[in-house]
Amino acid sequence: MKLKKISLKKNQDQLSDSDMKQIRGGASVSSWCGSGQYLYTCYTSFPSGANTKGDICASTSNEAKSKIKGNLGGSGFGEKELENITINCE
Repeated sequence: MKLKKISLKKNQDQLSDSDMKQIRGGASVSSWCGSGQYLYTCYTSFPSGANTKGDICASTSNEAKSKIKGNLGGSGFGEKELENITINCE
């Protein structure tokens, strides 16, 4: 498995470009994203059973999740509803 070849240093915020190329399904560098950002593919699952897939530019997967939650909150979802929505970004 390619993931075993990557050794992360303590307090390392991001993987290098060469490290990212070794991860299957990981975020990728994109001309659509700003400097220091990667294009993440995120999967969102709603309690109703609906699932969505989309891409977003962010520095980390946690930032990508936070941006999506912010967008959902701005679309009318309340705090209680957001707690029941699952978001996974890779």
